[in-house]
Amino acid sequence: MQKDCNLVLYEHDDAIWESNTPEMGSNCSLVLQSNGELHIFSDVGAPVWRTETSHENGKYALVLQPNGNVVVYGSPIWSTGTHTQTSTLLSSSILLILIASCSSTWFGYPASPGNVLRSGEELSIGKSLSIGNYTLTMRKDCNLVLYENDDSIWESNTSEMGRICSLVLQSNGELQILSELAPLVWKTETGTGNGNYALVLQPNGNVVIYGSPIWSTGTHTKSKTLNAPRTNFSPKIQNP
Repeated sequence: MQKDCNLVLYEHDDAIWESNTPEMGSNCSLVLQSNGELHIFSDVGAPVWRTETSHENGKYALVLQPNGNVVVYGSPIWSTGTHTQTSTLLSSSILLILIASCSSTWFGYPASPGNVLRSGEELSIGKSLSIGNYTLTMRKDCNLVLYENDDSIWESNTSEMGRICSLVLQSNGELQILSELAPLVWKTETGTGNGNYALVLQPNGNVVIYGSPIWSTGTHTKSKTLNAPRTNFSPKIQNP
């Protein structure tokens, strides 16, 4: 979110997408609303730009993916329910920007260290997602455990139920623990329609599966600078 009120996505030093809102407000901020719509507001609260992706109220996630695409994922379909009052709070209750490692790969490959596991990725034994004081680990004994510092606060209760286990987020939104011995050890039973889902270890200690995307910048391939699509929305332009 640049000082000139323009939202810009960079690949190294090259701009590959922008909202086309320079000088259309002052002290602007980017807000992800509870209905899944992404907004840019000026300092007086006037709307400058939006994605026009309004859905039912819920919790959505804006994710900058390793492939360069910026995606708003839909409402949660499952969580560990481990957020507490004593946990680290999000900086904003309606804006959640989650950045995975830029060395991650997509669809059918291991996930790199970060706090997001996407459809088709797997977390193999000994690997973890982590953010702040929280770590979600696929242990060698086939138990999936969430830690706050060194304390276990949630687990799948699958210890010794498999061998060489891995955690996989399927394309239907179901989270599964798979094993060499028993094909299916554990699942969340959240299978819905096929799509792209995201398992997110949040800064407040909750682990959440977010639904299929409702908006993206479309920047998942290298190309010349892409701009936000024009809409019928007419922003109010504020004088700085």
